[in-house]
Amino acid sequence: MVSVWRTLISSFLLAAGMWAVGAVDADEPADTLQNPTETFTPPKATSIKDPRYPGINRRIGREGWVYLTFMVSPTGEPYDVAIIDSSGDERFEAAAIDAVEQWTFEPATLGERPIDAAMFYLMTFALSEDATASPGFVRMFRDLLSHIEAGDRSAADGDLADLRGTERNLYEEANLNLATFHYAQKWGTPAEQYPPLRRATVMRDGKGFLPDDVLTSLLKNRFALELELNHLADARSTGKTLLKREADQQIQTRIDQALARIDALETGDQPVLVAGRIGDSSHYVYRLLRNRFHLQDIDGNVAELRLHCERDYVGFTFRSDLAYTISEALGPCTLMVLGTPGTTFTLVET
Repeated sequence: MVSVWRTLISSFLLAAGMWAVGAVDADEPADTLQNPTETFTPPKATSIKDPRYPGINRRIGREGWVYLTFMVSPTGEPYDVAIIDSSGDERFEAAAIDAVEQWTFEPATLGERPIDAAMFYLMTFALSEDATASPGFVRMFRDLLSHIEAGDRSAADGDLADLRGTERNLYEEANLNLATFHYAQKWGTPAEQYPPLRRATVMRDGKGFLPDDVLTSLLKNRFALELELNHLADARSTGKTLLKREADQQIQTRIDQALARIDALETGDQPVLVAGRIGDSSHYVYRLLRNRFHLQDIDGNVAELRLHCERDYVGFTFRSDLAYTISEALGPCTLMVLGTPGTTFTLVET
């Protein structure tokens, strides 16, 4: 599969330039929990209150964002709220979770029956509408890029530490992640490049925190990395976003080719392997491409698996001797792997 992607990945990186479950035993049939012919209606918010802006962050001028996943029960109540990613501030993370837990919804329905359903939400904490970078931040940012280009890693390490020590608005936060991505391009692996690139390209309602031309170019890098790392459900989403933003017909054709390949892999029998690592938050989050998977090559401790699906929720104690099958009636699912921080494994979609 790697060779299939290689030509497409190279073409995207060249175009981007510098900016640049119903869980069951493997031998058991999956339970069909819903009738897939029934009409599905997702949850609809009835009461959403703004989160509490942490007082300390307000005083120091700190802005940020938190990307969450949560389930909505058949009675319209959020539960199992979890953070997929964030700008890295624990106060914002706590405020985001507290806010979501107080929201109410009209539940999702299948036919006329209310059901459990997954939702995703990007919550932003901003003190101004049109943030710009401070002169000090711009100076440190340029110094960092200059030292990266010169190959001076020691100086770049100091610059990066200085940037991370600043109190940042959303625009500066995005540029910090952009700089971190460039650092990882110079000295890191694709797996190390992906997290800062993903954070630099965070979008809500089609709008990000960087200028549109920079964001579009970075999305090409993101698409290429998601293909290389086999984050194929995410790559499909990124590719569709790019098709709406990219005017170059040749690049559109390459995107269409890659999306067609993802579609073929989704229904094929070639295993899709993904390297996973449980982070400091004690969980790892991955959007599944297929409805069958298992974990192997585990180094550490995996305790529990949870599935946030479009049409149901499943949680269960992990067993390394099982392959898990999800009923197709549950729709697209996001897997959470819970365990000891630092645990590594290979996720195999079959």
